[in-house]
This record gives sequence, structure tokens and C-alpha cells, in this order.
Amino acid sequence: MRAMVAVVIERPWLQGPGRVEPVTGFIVELGETWCWVTADHVLTRIEEHLAFNSNTGLTLKAVSDPIKQGTHFRYDPSKRVNVVHHASEILSRTSDLTEGMKEVAEHFKGADIGFLVLDELYKRNLMAARVLPFTSSDIPLDDPEIHARVSNSQDIGFLVVGFPENSNHLKDNWDGKSITVKMLPVWPIEGSMPRLRYEPRWTEEEHQGTIRGMSGGPVVMIIDGQVIWTGVQSASYGIEDKRPQSILIGDSASFFQYMLELQSVANLAASSSH
Repeated sequence: MRAMVAVVIERPWLQGPGRVEPVTGFIVELGETWCWVTADHVLTRIEEHLAFNSNTGLTLKAVSDPIKQGTHFRYDPSKRVNVVHHASEILSRTSDLTEGMKEVAEHFKGADIGFLVLDELYKRNLMAARVLPFTSSDIPLDDPEIHARVSNSQDIGFLVVGFPENSNHLKDNWDGKSITVKMLPVWPIEGSMPRLRYEPRWTEEEHQGTIRGMSGGPVVMIIDGQVIWTGVQSASYGIEDKRPQSILIGDSASFFQYMLELQSVANLAASSSH
């Protein structure tokens, strides 16, 4: 899964497990821009760690390149976009509203999804690490044939991808290279797109216990060997510290449309201010 990129939180004042923590995210391409997509509460946690101790370090680490160390990452809060709040803020300042933005903002009301717009330097480093971002071609179309195959469970599967905490108890001698990524089978509970709730289908041999740490990871559909990005995992429900009973996602088609609308409205707002 070559779109997967961790932001690794490093706490040099600690020793042993907990000193280093990879948080889940992945790359989406919007035109020439690369964005690191995750759950919005993950971005909040990163900011809280940075506010707690100025010695907190961040590393941008591509799991597609297990040989190289990650790149030192300077977190810029001005590059953070909260899907719900940022849309409302821009719309409140812009007189020429688009119907597309209105519809998508309503769809994502209360959604726990956010992203960082990456500087060109980080994009080049990730390209050198062989990261392949999700693009518009990786998003599912409203295809009746796909709907029928999903309903009949034919030649199709779904995976949630991320870096669970209980598989990534990294020690104080972390070499900047090794992060455990898991791809766990799930299945949509609701039969129509967008599929917002999924149930776990993985075995104890594949993963035990909670999936804490996987928030912000992609949910993908595998059909005829093709990987299709269907959503962003933002929450799980069930007994604490146990296997979740269900997970919640925001669907990728609406999210990508949101990003396009956001870009067009932001450009309009910027041009009108000059």
C-alpha cells in the first residue's frame, strides 16, 4: 500500500515503548498538490504533543521504503484543513457559493476527517521514497456492476489499513525505518454507497484486540486485483481494548469532491482579495 505515510511522533525525554509513536495517514494527490490525509482528531493529537513539550520531534516516514529513514517534518498548523470547519469558514467569507460545496459540506457534517497540504520539499522526498498517492482514478464510480458484485460478495474484498498501536510498540533505539502496517479485512454493513459503516472480518491470527492507532487510514476495495480507495477510517465502536464491533468512515468520492470544491472556492476567495 504505497500511499501509506506515517507522521512519527518522537519524545526524546521518554525511554522505551512510547518514546516513538507512528500515527496513521496516507497521501492523496490533488492536481499538483500532495495532501497527507488522516482523521482530524489525529491532527489535534499531534498539535497537543507539540504544545506539551517543545522537544517533541516529528518524522515523515513512507512505509513504501523500509530502507531509508524518514524526513524531519516541520508541522505547520496553517496547512491544516478540517473538512467541516474549514468549508464553513471559507463559505462564510465568499459570496459566490457553489452548489457542489454546499452539498459536500452537508454530507460531511460532523465528519472526523482532516488533511495537511504538504510543501513541495516533502512531496519530492516522498516521491523519492516511491510513494504512490491516491488520485481521482482510484475512487469508485457509481457503477451498477460493482454494486451487484458487492451485494453478491463476488471477487471483491475490503481492507482497512493503518498502524495499530499494539503492533508498533517501538523502542528507544528505533532506527527510523521499521513500522508495522496492517491491512485488515472488513465488510460494509450498509449495502449502498457511500458505505459509512463496516464490520470486522479479520481473524485473531491477523490481529488481536483494539485497532487504536489506525484512525485516519484508508479503507480500500479490492476488485480484480485493482485497489480502489473507498473511504477514511475515523472511529471504531465496541468494548474498549477489544476487537471493535464496527468502524466508521467518510466516503472517498465525496471527500475528493470536497477537496476540489475547496480548492476552487479558496482560489476564488484569494483572487477577490487582491
